[in-house]
Amino acid sequence: KGDGAKTKKLVPPSPSLSLAPGKTFSLPKDVVKNLTRELDAVPWPAQSRKMIKGYGTCVGATYDFEGPRLGSWTGKAEPAIRALNKALAEMTQGLDFRWGSLQINKNSVSAEHCDKNNVGLSIVLLLGSFSGGAFSMSDGTCRVEQPGSAVVIDGSASTCCNR
Repeated sequence: KGDGAKTKKLVPPSPSLSLAPGKTFSLPKDVVKNLTRELDAVPWPAQSRKMIKGYGTCVGATYDFEGPRLGSWTGKAEPAIRALNKALAEMTQGLDFRWGSLQINKNSVSAEHCDKNNVGLSIVLLLGSFSGGAFSMSDGTCRVEQPGSAVVIDGSASTCCNR
């Protein structure tokens, strides 16, 4: 401005950490316990998707058999959704990851399927108290079995959830 002051050079922020299919995370046991308690308190509806048997719903942007919609849930589920959203935000802090919906499945088993409207990466997080259950990619690239474990997957690839 003509006052002799030097202009500071702007330094671009460091690049975000990147995610890739197969990257795994683990939540602290106390977080898993609290999330499980919150989610267990919700009377989830029966799954409407034909390939999944069990309970659950989608919160956020989704495309189901009736077309595109914004799935929302209030009442008893609201504290659980907020707690889950907070845990996911903390887990992915500093990573280049954004999501538009949360698919919640409880006591669910799915046939092999592709979520054809998914775009980009997805994160699968297992919670609860169970034995013998797992999430796996149909091509065998990853399998998650422990509560509190999460894995990054190609959201448009074929997956299944089994006992």
